Amino acid sequence: MIKLVTGFVMTMTGMILGMLVSSAKASYDGQKLLVAQMSSDVILLDRALTVYGSETDTIRVQIRGALEAAADRVWPSTPSTRVTLHPEDAMDRVEAQLNALQPKTSNQAYAKTHSIALLNSLQQSN
Repeated sequence: MIKLVTGFVMTMTGMILGMLVSSAKASYDGQKLLVAQMSSDVILLDRALTVYGSETDTIRVQIRGALEAAADRVWPSTPSTRVTLHPEDAMDRVEAQLNALQPKTSNQAYAKTHSIALLNSLQQSN
């Protein structure tokens, strides 16, 4: 009888641990996919701004700074650094600057529209 109960407890423990590991793996895979998608959007945004022209150089620098700050909030460079969890409104400023652009060619108009769509996608992912 004791062997039967011990076997049952061990089986249940194994099943629970298996479900726990499976749940953790699924969560990890979901976050990994989100980071990969956001990284892809950032690269595409930078390329679209490059296509627009040199007028977007300051916007690209601001985006780079905002992304570095976000990465430092998630993965601080020094472990004892105090991190604020409320992101600055840097991306809102970037969005305002993108909206203020006046495209002169159809390529610039497409690049502007594409950049705004990618920025919105990034803001929703965040």
